[in-house]
Amino acid sequence: VTAQKPEYRGSLLGFPTVGEQLIGASKYTAGLSGTLTLFDNESGKLSLFGNAQYKSRQFFDPVNTIEFSQKGYWLVDGRLSYAPSEK
Repeated sequence: VTAQKPEYRGSLLGFPTVGEQLIGASKYTAGLSGTLTLFDNESGKLSLFGNAQYKSRQFFDPVNTIEFSQKGYWLVDGRLSYAPSEK
């Protein structure tokens, strides 16, 4: 798990931005992945891989207006792979 706190340090176009999140940057991100070997024998190897990433709310203006933001979201993916034996 990674915690980030990207923020502006002044003003932009006359708007105070001290303590605001950077445009398009999530305040928090987290990720988890893993691989499970289903079998590994003389015929080959079958593996299952999974990955999940979370990104918290992102703002699209320098003053973090809720109307110009995107809620936090999850990205999830997986892969099933087979590698035949080299024998």
